[in-house]
Amino acid sequence: MGFQNEADELLALLLEEEGFGLEATETIQPRDPAAEPQLSFAQARLWFLYQLDPNDPSYNISAAVHFQGELNVPVLETCFVEIIERHEALRTRFLTVNGQPKQAIDAQVDFAITVVDLTGLDGEEQAAEVDRLLTVESAKPFKLDQEALIRAVLMRTGETEHTLCLTIHHIVSDGWSMGVFTAEVAALYEAYLDDKASPLPPLQVQYADFAAWQREVMQGETYEKLRSYWTRQLHGELPVLQLPADRPHPAEKTMRGQMHKFRIPKDVAKGITALGQQEEASLYMTLLAAYKALLHRYSGQEDLILGTPIANRSRPELEGLIGFLANTLVLRTDLSGRPTFRELLQRVRTMALEGYEHQDMPFVKLVEEVQPNRDVNVSPLIQAMFVLQNAPKPSATFNGLTVSMMGIESKTAKFDVSLFLTEDQDGLEGVFEYNTDLFDAETIERMGTHYCNLLAAVLHSPDTRIDELVFLSAAERRDVLAEGYRELAYDRDATMHGLFERQAALTPDAPAVVDGERSLTYRELNEAANRLAHHLLTLGAGPDVPVGIYLERSLEIVVAILAVLKTGGAYLPLDPSYPQERLLFMLEDTAAPVLLTQSSMQHDLTRAGLQVLALDAGSVPWQEAPSENLPAATGAEGLAYIIYTSGTTGKPKGVLVPHRGVVNLMADMHRLKPLGTGDRSSVWTSFGFDVSVYELFSALFYGAAVYPAPEAVRYDSRTFFHWLRDEGITSAYLPPFMFKDLANWLSAGNGGLALQLLMAGVEPLSERLLGTIMQQVPGLLIFNGYGPTETTISPTFYVVDAQAPERQTPIGKAVANTRLYLLDHNLQPVPNGIAGEVYIGGDMVVRGYLNRPEETEQRFLPDPYCGQPDGRMYKTGDLARRLPDGNLLFLGRIDQQVKIRGFRIELGEIEAQLIAHEAVREAVVTVREAVPGDKRLVAYIVPSAGAEQVEAELRARIGEQLPGYMMPSAFVLLDALPLTPNGKIDRKALPVPDFAANRSERAYIAPSTPTEQQLAALWSQLLGVEAVGVSDNFFELGGHSLLAMQMIAQVQSDFHVALEVRSLFDDPSLGGLARMIDETETQTAKPEIVALSRQARKRKSHPQ
Repeated sequence: MGFQNEADELLALLLEEEGFGLEATETIQPRDPAAEPQLSFAQARLWFLYQLDPNDPSYNISAAVHFQGELNVPVLETCFVEIIERHEALRTRFLTVNGQPKQAIDAQVDFAITVVDLTGLDGEEQAAEVDRLLTVESAKPFKLDQEALIRAVLMRTGETEHTLCLTIHHIVSDGWSMGVFTAEVAALYEAYLDDKASPLPPLQVQYADFAAWQREVMQGETYEKLRSYWTRQLHGELPVLQLPADRPHPAEKTMRGQMHKFRIPKDVAKGITALGQQEEASLYMTLLAAYKALLHRYSGQEDLILGTPIANRSRPELEGLIGFLANTLVLRTDLSGRPTFRELLQRVRTMALEGYEHQDMPFVKLVEEVQPNRDVNVSPLIQAMFVLQNAPKPSATFNGLTVSMMGIESKTAKFDVSLFLTEDQDGLEGVFEYNTDLFDAETIERMGTHYCNLLAAVLHSPDTRIDELVFLSAAERRDVLAEGYRELAYDRDATMHGLFERQAALTPDAPAVVDGERSLTYRELNEAANRLAHHLLTLGAGPDVPVGIYLERSLEIVVAILAVLKTGGAYLPLDPSYPQERLLFMLEDTAAPVLLTQSSMQHDLTRAGLQVLALDAGSVPWQEAPSENLPAATGAEGLAYIIYTSGTTGKPKGVLVPHRGVVNLMADMHRLKPLGTGDRSSVWTSFGFDVSVYELFSALFYGAAVYPAPEAVRYDSRTFFHWLRDEGITSAYLPPFMFKDLANWLSAGNGGLALQLLMAGVEPLSERLLGTIMQQVPGLLIFNGYGPTETTISPTFYVVDAQAPERQTPIGKAVANTRLYLLDHNLQPVPNGIAGEVYIGGDMVVRGYLNRPEETEQRFLPDPYCGQPDGRMYKTGDLARRLPDGNLLFLGRIDQQVKIRGFRIELGEIEAQLIAHEAVREAVVTVREAVPGDKRLVAYIVPSAGAEQVEAELRARIGEQLPGYMMPSAFVLLDALPLTPNGKIDRKALPVPDFAANRSERAYIAPSTPTEQQLAALWSQLLGVEAVGVSDNFFELGGHSLLAMQMIAQVQSDFHVALEVRSLFDDPSLGGLARMIDETETQTAKPEIVALSRQARKRKSHPQ
């Protein structure tokens, strides 16, 4: 039996112990010479991939050999010619006839070694040129139908020194074959130098014999046994490995790659081997289990599929054959239930043994059987590979010639990431091959380190649960926990009203609040608040006592807020737009003794014992109260306000916010962009939303004037922008739905904004959109804030880059004196780049929830990392990951993560592409269920004025920029998005889409156009389906890649169009393909199947 690597050999021994046998039960016979040679299943797959992109060098196999000594080049070339004549595979070309692959086995091939003389170069130049030629030769594509699929370049670097680069296409070779080739060259070279005949025994079979045999046995009982096992193994929704990449998957799969090498120390390698032996598992199984544990920790997925290559040479007659015999084994593992590493190893062992017992199932047939997602940017079934291979043999010497293998650094990657491990005398060498369109070098380098650390942790404690194994080094752990933390000195004893009073003494005559024609200076505002505060004390107000404020937007709100704070109490904002039942609950829950309101609303909210004061009454009892500042009644730890947020029980919960966090935030924000006398700060937000605290006190602490936005201008973007301009506002918060409008308003030539500071937040926004606004308003700084009410307004912020690319705006780094952690479910820190739950500690954390001790205990946890016994941190329930520059990227709520067809989807990516289109004013993407369990993406669009054909244009944009699985199933056009009083999108109020109207695949729709009817007849004939509808999916009807090629070839012939194969993967519906045919320019002559370059392609994207 032949083994490709140690994994094959050890697994065979284990299988034998378990009662499984891999020995061949029959000998492959030579095929009927009169029969047309067939492609194997693996060859057919590579032929199809070649049709998609003929210039892709990913399936080149290259080897570099260094010769030291006197090399007889003519003899070496004779050896190559003999081997090519000996193996039919090396004389085979692959033609396309009527959309189907055909083999042409040439009787002889005109082969010659290309010799390049580099002896004229000096040492460094020579070495550089050798490296360059190795890279160029290994990356040069073959033409499968026109040339021999083998080439050799010999670089002469000295009289007795040469380097050979041998490249063979994978369709006629594999890793094992390269070893066969090398061994045969050595045997022939030694014989031919001595004028001896070839010592090689005749081949029993040729590769085409194997292909014919494979086609024959892959049917009937043998095939049914394999099919039954694999469809059972791969049942249900198939997982798609989604590692935290530095960039999202492009719309089309790319093969650009790079390699990263690392080493696993010898003591760790020996220990892992011994641990495997204890568990009757091979080294391969143990290393694979550790790799799966790492991918689980990186991705958070509990159902993982990896691929691994197998030699597929269990029959003796195949051992010496050159050809593509290797197969890909699909290894699916269930990591649920928090297993220990030993338990995971047993799961992997069982899975591997069963898989090897059923290894004869060709990968391409497996793909046909399980019908995975047909997204062209994702490899079917497998996104990552794992390989344990034998170490290359050390240099050999014969006839005075020393021969050694050299490495060639790959510049391609067939999968997102592949791990190659090689055991040698110094331990294990690891190589990650990764897609550079997804990952940065630093990310993969860190992944290699984490794998080594995880192996060491496994060795130390194999009975630890895999989600508790520590794979961060002590230094990295320390760094990620301290990331972004910075101390900033501020007055830790200050209160909000105290800082206002200090400013009022400094600038008493500066305007403090302006409400239309009415205004108050700092002195007037301070004295009015003092008088009201004195009276509130007589009504029961005092330290930590809540006082309700139920007022329309006016300067009286500002007076009321300051008055309550001066009593030492906490103000309770009650938005008049909220339901009365909610407001009454808030008054009852807080037991507020006093309600401050206005005459027109003083009877709206009544409760026993509640004292109601109308601030606009003609005569008020505090009119003659003292106007001097009150004695300090509270400190920085005292309550400042209570804001209610939505609760899980359906009842809102009150968040108890002290002064300290507000004072800390304002001190840090003032450092970023100082405000002062002459600045004007608008208040757009509802006073029941904590952003209003920022809008108010970022001004009142430092002498700027507050301008509450009138209700009449708040929700009409253009009216609000005119108001900002006319009032000379320099600092503002803008709700998310207004930013696109502002960019368009500015682009239309509207200017004159005095804005210097603009706060964004609440919803994800495009950074490029924000950047275009900054470019049009001189001196403007925009920052994106984030934070739950429980962590005081905005414990993080990000300063927008005016030249930013199209991406979701990060939420930034922690404000001063704030600890920002990304932790897993065991409260352990996650590495940079990996998604973790956001926990916030430090000065911004509030007291907790009012009257909710259990919820407070669940969400406000002891902070184990701050070094203070009384430190606390807040569990946000939000996911984020840290970018290379240290900023956080918000990924959404943990309980609202979107997963469709095995893919985890970030809705913000789709929204960013939609909002970037000029025809879109606002956009939000959500998930709806057409029927229970059938999740669909839905895009809600508010089109720009005069925009037409929006859906078609947006589908095209999504298709060009994002993977197919991110295409919304339905587009719903709205006049406006429903909003909460805080300016957030009210997702619960979004209308339910009519999927039948928006999706073409609901009911049967008969073909109506001539193209649809003709295409339906072709599909019916090809797929054996009687009635094909406009909405039917080619692959769901039983189509596969080879049938797709036949169908496209027939379409080209029947319709005289140059249609690319990829078009069917972009939109596999009959209606979609018919549209593409109609939209494609008619050709004068029948073309062959074409695969255009990405730049030349005009891709169409249609409904899923």
